[in-house]
Amino acid sequence: MMLVPGCGDNSKSLEGKVVDGKGRSLASVAEKRNPIVNEAGPAPSTVKEIGRDGRFIAYDNGTVLDTGSGLMWAATDNGYDMDWKGAKSYCENFGGGGYTDWRLPTQDELAGLYDPAITYKTNCGFSAQLTKLIRLTCTTPWASETRGRDAACFRFLSGTRYWSPQASGDTNRALPVRFGK
Repeated sequence: MMLVPGCGDNSKSLEGKVVDGKGRSLASVAEKRNPIVNEAGPAPSTVKEIGRDGRFIAYDNGTVLDTGSGLMWAATDNGYDMDWKGAKSYCENFGGGGYTDWRLPTQDELAGLYDPAITYKTNCGFSAQLTKLIRLTCTTPWASETRGRDAACFRFLSGTRYWSPQASGDTNRALPVRFGK
């Protein structure tokens, strides 16, 4: 059995585990000192709340939790025009907040963010109507649904659901979502 040295020379092997002089697993001691970020995301104690807006809670890791739906959103979209295929890939490869299970939202999920009582100006000059904790750089994120060569979108300027050619990308963005935990 191979012995992996710990701090000092008082570590020993016990049933295949490396332990310190007090019988504690060195792996568990290290985890307490340095929380591991894995597929489930960062350790809850390391994420701090930075804002609230009704049912939305913003965290310092770039995520926003919708306590009404249980969905977690990226705090901002991808920031530039993008076709549907690029948006889908962007969301699936997004690593925001330390999570790896991001995806493109459905049209219904996007519509659930729409709030005509809140308006802010996006980077592209149009207004968006949703919580200010989620910043869109333009008004129209892609949704996951497709039919033929078209894909679903949601326009936060007017609360409109519509279909657009997947290959287009003028004002379209990617806004990652995941099931919150």
